[in-house]
Amino acid sequence: MGFSDGGEISLLMAALMPGVARSVVTWGAAGVLNDPSGQLREAIYNVVDHPIAPLEQFRDYLVSTYGEANARAMTQSMVAAMSDIIEAGGELSLSKAGNITCPVLLIAGEHDIFAPPALASELAARIRTAEVLVAEGADHNVYMDRPEWLTHAILDWVGKH
Repeated sequence: MGFSDGGEISLLMAALMPGVARSVVTWGAAGVLNDPSGQLREAIYNVVDHPIAPLEQFRDYLVSTYGEANARAMTQSMVAAMSDIIEAGGELSLSKAGNITCPVLLIAGEHDIFAPPALASELAARIRTAEVLVAEGADHNVYMDRPEWLTHAILDWVGKH
């Protein structure tokens, strides 16, 4: 089970070591890093000093946890790494998704700017055993936006798989 980049690691583990994973649950993971306009990277780069609406909670968390200067350095370094990944094709786990044989649940926040439902559906189409659930009204932080829904969705799905 994993969230965002942790979800990508869960998917890669299932793809690269199929005997290890019995099932996978992710939210905020879509197999690729996509930002054709650069808008997402710009928003993250400036999140400490000029947060846009969907990233205000992210900014508050980073500043309260790491301090303003460290949060700024982290997000700006993150953007540099994201740019390198995107320039190399954006690949995270998508190309290996067809190797996954265990049941997979991909949860996407309806308004997730990192891993929108459309990208989660594209990833699911490459995994024979995958299904997608969309958390209505949620963004990337489904665990904060819809905590009870997320808990019930995961427990119900894991109980069946």
